[in-house]
Amino acid sequence: MEATRQAIVKAARQLFSERGYFATKVDDVAALARAGPATVYAVSGGKQGLLRTLTETSTTDPTIEATIGSIEKLDDPSAILRLVAATVRSMREQFGDIMRVLLNTAPHDKAVRESLAIATTRYRNAFVPIAQRLMDLGVLHEELDLN
Repeated sequence: MEATRQAIVKAARQLFSERGYFATKVDDVAALARAGPATVYAVSGGKQGLLRTLTETSTTDPTIEATIGSIEKLDDPSAILRLVAATVRSMREQFGDIMRVLLNTAPHDKAVRESLAIATTRYRNAFVPIAQRLMDLGVLHEELDLN
């Protein structure tokens, strides 16, 4: 069942990226994943569920926590900024297609707008411990705060 779920999510990602969210039908996802439409609904909850799953995948990737963990051990601000830049670039390369779908769809769909808001909050919150580490190292202006 997990292999079927992964095939469905992969198919949705491909089709959402190529065609857009609205032009992609559940039947198209099912055909590409070699599953029935009923299976797509049962496994994912349909298109909205698939996009939520893709959003979750991109915003909870283990790379984020690993990077934050590494930053907490670094004492060189330049090394921290290089690591953050490399991670952000990698994440954008890996998940940029998902974010483009969210950004293009959100103005027209309330549920997708909510998913985008969650993704944006998670993205911003990931920078708080990075800023805190830089603050702890004394390299940020004193008048800055983390709120």
